[in-house]
Amino acid sequence: GMLVWFARWIVDSAVRRGIVLSYFVVFTMTELVLVASWLTDSHWHAINVLNMILFGGLAGFYGWFAFVQPPAVFDSLDTAMD
Repeated sequence: GMLVWFARWIVDSAVRRGIVLSYFVVFTMTELVLVASWLTDSHWHAINVLNMILFGGLAGFYGWFAFVQPPAVFDSLDTAMD
C-alpha cells in the first residue's frame, strides 16, 4: 500500500506500468500457491477459499489494467492530466 501511495508522484509511465505488472505477478503467484496448497491439504478451511477469491480478484484486477485496458496514465502523466 505504501509503495502505491508514494508512487503517485512518479511521472515516468514505465515505472507506473512496472508497479502494476509487479502487483499482477505477485498476486498471481500467491493465487497459484494458495490453490496448490488447497488441493494438497487434507483439511478444508473456509478462510482458504476466501483468500483464493481475494487474491484471484486482485490478480484479475491488476491483469486487466496491465494487459487488457491500460489506463492513460501509462502513456504519460502530462497527457493524462489534460
